[in-house]
Amino acid sequence: MTAPLLAIRDLRTWFHTRQGVVKAVDGVDLDVMPGECLGVVGESGSGKSVTFLSVLGLVKPPGRVEAGRVIFGGRDLAKLPPDELRALRGRDIAITLQDALTALNPALRVEEQIVETILAHDRDLPPGRGRSAAARAKALEMLRLVGIPDAERRMHDYPHQFSGGMRQRVMITIALACRPKLLIADEPTTALDVTVQAQVLALIARMRRALGMSVVLISHNLGVVARYCDRIALMYAGQVVETGPTRAVIAAPYHPYTQGLLRSMPLLSDPDRPIQPIDGQVPDLIDLEPECRFLPRCPRAAEICRQPVPLLPMGDARLAAVDPAADSNEGARISARLAAVDPAADPNEGARISARLAAVDPAADPNEGARISARLARCVRAAA
Repeated sequence: MTAPLLAIRDLRTWFHTRQGVVKAVDGVDLDVMPGECLGVVGESGSGKSVTFLSVLGLVKPPGRVEAGRVIFGGRDLAKLPPDELRALRGRDIAITLQDALTALNPALRVEEQIVETILAHDRDLPPGRGRSAAARAKALEMLRLVGIPDAERRMHDYPHQFSGGMRQRVMITIALACRPKLLIADEPTTALDVTVQAQVLALIARMRRALGMSVVLISHNLGVVARYCDRIALMYAGQVVETGPTRAVIAAPYHPYTQGLLRSMPLLSDPDRPIQPIDGQVPDLIDLEPECRFLPRCPRAAEICRQPVPLLPMGDARLAAVDPAADSNEGARISARLAAVDPAADPNEGARISARLAAVDPAADPNEGARISARLARCVRAAA
């Protein structure tokens, strides 16, 4: 079995405030395999960004990593001295932050910011006087690679002289300048219009293939993750509640939170279907009760949910923080899988059927299974 490139075990990052201890990340376990794209999805405040800032040692006071291991390349990053961790950032693990306009230095030209990263981390640069020239040549090459038009002239511009999409490409250039093994893309399409979002995501996918790297894509958008990610992890209130192959999780979600997210998505195939939002709000992460954190909002809440529910193996390389005893209909829902569907036949078919599976209890409609089966059969025939 292939060892994970990045293994996070029981990670706990807490913020010590005057009101109390905010458990922003509380017992997270995640793996990122070599060459894969892992999508991390959850509402704002679920701990997505803090988890990976903790991996890189970028959490600032009053936050601190209280416990856990972060294994990368056989080393526990949580125990590395600051100098060694700084040398690893940018060279082996890179991150693109949410807002490129605020992440880039407005007082420095784009060329200076890219070259600075290359000089700090690239081991292949020649020594001596030619080092700066080689770094500049590499910066120009990377700008062209990410699709910046007239790159030689534009590299002398300041960040504010670029459009939002071009600034994001500059951020990706800085992140990939030293060809890292892992790219953490923290909501890379924030504040971009839909067409530019598609361009940026396609660029990340293309660079992933070209460089053979792994990608962690942090996003609120389940549709984006479904299209670009091999595996998905759902986070809620500082914990991972479900993880597994993207196609399997979206087709037949186990956890009520995952099901709720799918119900809240509009369907092009059924525009008149009412959107079902998840009632309530993410809980205050101070002084949490030792129970399932989704309990106050869960439509399937049972007495057993008042106990801590760990991630349990569900087969097919899947884990979910749910006890099957809490829902007698779970088996019936999960049996309606999309294993036979070829996404190439219709990239949107999976999302459409997934939302239908999440919104219906087969026991309430005995014909629903037959209708979905017929649609699956049509997909298989079209794929063949």
